[in-house]
Amino acid sequence: MTKIIVSAPGKLMLLGEHAVVYGQPCLVTAVGQRMKATVELTDEAVFQLDAPDVKVEGYKKPMSELGQGDIPKGAKFVEMAIKNFFNRHPGRLVKDLGVKITTQSEFSSQFGFGSSSASTVCVLKALSEITGASLDNKSIFDLAFKTVIDIQGKGSGFDVAAAVFGGTLYFIKGGKVIEPLNIDSLPLIIGYTGIKFDTVALINEVAKKAEKYPEVIDNIYQQIGKLVEQAKKAILSKDWASVGELMNFDEGYLASLGV
Repeated sequence: MTKIIVSAPGKLMLLGEHAVVYGQPCLVTAVGQRMKATVELTDEAVFQLDAPDVKVEGYKKPMSELGQGDIPKGAKFVEMAIKNFFNRHPGRLVKDLGVKITTQSEFSSQFGFGSSSASTVCVLKALSEITGASLDNKSIFDLAFKTVIDIQGKGSGFDVAAAVFGGTLYFIKGGKVIEPLNIDSLPLIIGYTGIKFDTVALINEVAKKAEKYPEVIDNIYQQIGKLVEQAKKAILSKDWASVGELMNFDEGYLASLGV
């Protein structure tokens, strides 16, 4: 096998954002729109990427230089995913092996649906299959989460978990807990404000407030965690009115964080 096509879903955070970075649980769900990656092994030791959705076309780099030098923003996650895969599984990188990748998304990278994590997961799953490494889902999660941390420095991994496992998940940072909730669908209508924020910048801004008001911010995180626990029960019992109320409470806490 020298060519494979893999897809992974985008994600939607339900409750627990920001608090999840500091060890509180969250609820996240996969969405119906997917990221698709076509991955092909070549006999030239070059990484090639075409990702028109993020304005990356005709990007090339020697395999020996992965992760080095200037990397276009739209190529960072895919490139680091390849590097991390072969660093973890060096026996799969044979002489003159190259990787050619084309990505195509059913959703805009501006929507906040986790396009970077979805593309990372697609690439790692494809490499796992095409090289015969046959990694299980948790191993793919671990490598994808490492890739995110390598690039962003901070994060929880909930978007990676949604891309790997799908469905609706109860999740704790780093994959400490990844619990699928047994529900068929969520009766939600999603609106897009037209504004995308820099996730890392927001996390850093909240971290500054936590340094200034540690007890206050920690208490907010704990309250968000309690909301998540109640929302989990409400979702499993299909008490959608309560889920909506708890989401409103969550938004209030996020507003107090300045998010």
